[in-house]
Amino acid sequence: MGVSHCYSSPILWAKTGSLHGYDIIDHSKLNPEIGSHEDFNELVDLINKNKMGIILDIVPNHMGICCKNKWWVDVLENGQASQYANFFDIDWKPIKKELSGKILVPVLHDHYGNLLANGEFKLNFYREKGKLKLLYFEHEFPINPSSYTMIMEHRINKLESALGYNHQNFLEYQSIITVFKNLPKTDETGFENTKERNREKEIAYKRLSELCKKNNSVAKFIEENLLDFRCHPDDILACRRVHEVLEDQAYRLAYWRVSSDIINYRRFFDVNALIGLRAENSSVFNETHSVILDLIEQKKIHGLRIDHPDGLLDPLSYFKNLQTEAGKRLGTNFDGSDEKHLSSEKLPFYVVAEKIVAPFEKLPQNWAIHGTIGYEFLNNVNNLFLDNKNSKKFSRIYHRFINKEIDFNELVIKCKKTIMRTALTSELSTLSNHLSQLSEKYYSARDYTLNSLREALTEIIACFPVYRTYISAEEKNNKDTDYIKWAVGLAKKRSMSTDPSIYDFIEKILLCEFETDKESEIYREILNFTMKFQQYTGPLMAKGLEDTSFYNYNRLICLNEVGGNPANFGISVNDFHNGNLNRLNATPHGLLATSTHDTKLSEDVRARICVLSEIPDIWQKKINKLSKINKSKKTKIDNSFIPDKNDEYLFYQVLIGIWTNEFSDNQKMGELTERIENYMIKAVREAKTHTSWININTQYENALCEFIRRVLNSPENHPFWKEFLSFHKDVTLRGFINSISQTTLKLTSPGVPDIYQGNELWKYNLVDPDNRNPVDFNKVQKLFKEIKPFLKRSNEDFSFLFPLESGKLKLFISSVLLNFRKKHPDLFKKGNYIPLEIKGAKSENLAAFARNFENETIITIVPRLVYHMISEEKPFPVGEEVWRDTKIILPDEYINLKLHDIFTGKSFTDFNKEIKIGSIINMLPISVLYSNSI
Repeated sequence: MGVSHCYSSPILWAKTGSLHGYDIIDHSKLNPEIGSHEDFNELVDLINKNKMGIILDIVPNHMGICCKNKWWVDVLENGQASQYANFFDIDWKPIKKELSGKILVPVLHDHYGNLLANGEFKLNFYREKGKLKLLYFEHEFPINPSSYTMIMEHRINKLESALGYNHQNFLEYQSIITVFKNLPKTDETGFENTKERNREKEIAYKRLSELCKKNNSVAKFIEENLLDFRCHPDDILACRRVHEVLEDQAYRLAYWRVSSDIINYRRFFDVNALIGLRAENSSVFNETHSVILDLIEQKKIHGLRIDHPDGLLDPLSYFKNLQTEAGKRLGTNFDGSDEKHLSSEKLPFYVVAEKIVAPFEKLPQNWAIHGTIGYEFLNNVNNLFLDNKNSKKFSRIYHRFINKEIDFNELVIKCKKTIMRTALTSELSTLSNHLSQLSEKYYSARDYTLNSLREALTEIIACFPVYRTYISAEEKNNKDTDYIKWAVGLAKKRSMSTDPSIYDFIEKILLCEFETDKESEIYREILNFTMKFQQYTGPLMAKGLEDTSFYNYNRLICLNEVGGNPANFGISVNDFHNGNLNRLNATPHGLLATSTHDTKLSEDVRARICVLSEIPDIWQKKINKLSKINKSKKTKIDNSFIPDKNDEYLFYQVLIGIWTNEFSDNQKMGELTERIENYMIKAVREAKTHTSWININTQYENALCEFIRRVLNSPENHPFWKEFLSFHKDVTLRGFINSISQTTLKLTSPGVPDIYQGNELWKYNLVDPDNRNPVDFNKVQKLFKEIKPFLKRSNEDFSFLFPLESGKLKLFISSVLLNFRKKHPDLFKKGNYIPLEIKGAKSENLAAFARNFENETIITIVPRLVYHMISEEKPFPVGEEVWRDTKIILPDEYINLKLHDIFTGKSFTDFNKEIKIGSIINMLPISVLYSNSI
């Protein structure tokens, strides 16, 4: 196909059964569930044999929590005295004083007291290791060695009687107890204390293990003691014993619901099982990147995707460190402080970041990376296929259908506040408390109460226009200042009842303007607050915008995509060109994505739904008719029909987006029903209007699923299918054209195209886990064999691409363009970008640009907004009767070019100042013209 690189998800050791690899538990090993080092080397050899490379996804921000994560287990066992205590982003002095020196571990399925009384916590002794552990279902926790004495000294007189007070084994037993008693405490963190604790406890474990081997009665005695630590509702003493042991740990087990209020470690969003790493700590960086850097040095990988950089305390420094270390391994001197070294050509190693950039935002230019993973392009190209003149009409249709008006910007603020009040309230409490402490240091701010500071901080964060800013000890740029002032200004306007001076105070704190002495303790404290604030706004934006408001605002769901803004509705061709030019100038080697494992809808689903934007009147009639037909399929509960109109509106768009003719088969229909049910349940839980993940409304969810089943299980001759299928057929036909135009643009625009697995063909997927299912590569291979003979020859008959439903059209376009890119690398790596002027009757239905490097030129021409230009009889918008007088005006230097179409092989030599579209686009609906004669 012409593929250059294999783009892999994380390969380091993740939690058992992980389907994605983002929950790494050991950075020093490859994931054994994927394969061994030998297996990886075989893959590398195969990749090299095919002249390809590997782009690897890495996760510097967080780790998975489980009993196989030795760093995590060590911290649980030793608290602040652990050698890994500073590896994790843990607040050892949280607001809740009872948690001081402890980590909250919210894994319990019920309240702690209930589980304790019911005997769900089981203390076990592992005699072969000389260790005690606490078991709770699948969870396993270490026991602080200082706590061993509570169990070992219990009934010690019995052991003394059995062995004799002067028996060597009994004396050894007492000696081990003395060691455990005298260990440095978990809050004694000096280097010598930590070293002593680690040394002495390990020796004591070994001594206890050896003693148990010598004398079975010692092991049996400890095991019998543990019977008195088996809790039962009627055994209060046993409950007290176990509780006393657990209170002596460096962790506090808690009901999972507690985590939203008082958790004291940074998480990946609100996922309790993923703990934040302190990548700014050089030891953490070295440990988490050792294998990756080895692979770079061995030239076994050729690029990195950095997951969730916005979670890092200081992304700027992280990327510089990464490139510096990669440079050392590759023998390249990289100076991150020199701006000249930050140009993509000077960077030692190819790195892209999963950074979500708002439509009006720019990627920080001082990051030592080649660009993002491509969501900016995704949203630009998606909007190109929306008819923006119908924006207001679509809003009216949507609001009338759901019987209420939604202001999207207000919705986002509301949803962000919901997240701050629920899933991420603990982090907000910590920030508010820290801010209150800072206010006490200034007499002008000492009267601000904790509640007023929290309220103001909440409003500012809710109004924050971007995911985060990047102020650090090294950096504070004008854009960051502008975004903070924007948020503070809007928050101040919205909060008429709050003393406005409190917002001025917070603004000065966030901008670090209270202190000028950067070496002072107070400046460092303010900077620390600002940087922690920045780590919070990113996850808050993701949860509030992408994971909540996107599922509440269903005007046209192809717009509800990562990095997008559903309030926007289409862009002009000039806007699309500007996006490409900006990328060429700023990050010419960033990725171009249209589908990823994180997209809400796959590229072909979005391309199909985009068609609706062209036909608002038809859509309005159709949606109203479908709703009327299906009204009887709803369930009435408490005077409300379920699903509500907003969820029903979403359902019809989803069905339009993923329906294919294969679902006429009963088994396939069952699979489709399950997929849509799973998606809709996820959507309504994320929306948090009728149900949610933490407060499931089974009545609403059951009625919603029943509605879906009743609709999809309607007989073939039911009016619903007659209305839906005829409409779907028309939309699907136009969706094919949008899809191949989108694919052509991705493969010729500035940047590096990323094709997500399975999207070589049409792929109609919803949000994860639907978009992470195994790909039928046998089908892809079979179809590729069918089109392969046509890839290297001129074609005038394209019947081999039919039926269009097969996906061979997309596979053909992709294969031709990928192979072309491979043969002409400099044209795409170094080529310029020239938007081409279009004139004529169908000028609005076309996008065209040229790219040139030295004597090579390509001209890309794709159609858009083609609903009224094609039909079932004529599925491609081709020929002069369609395009009439539409033409491309060529720049002077392109006049008299000798061009040929890389898909058809047809040559064109009679151009003067213009290209008549009907003469070029007369077989396939898209064209890429090539010349090497400029």
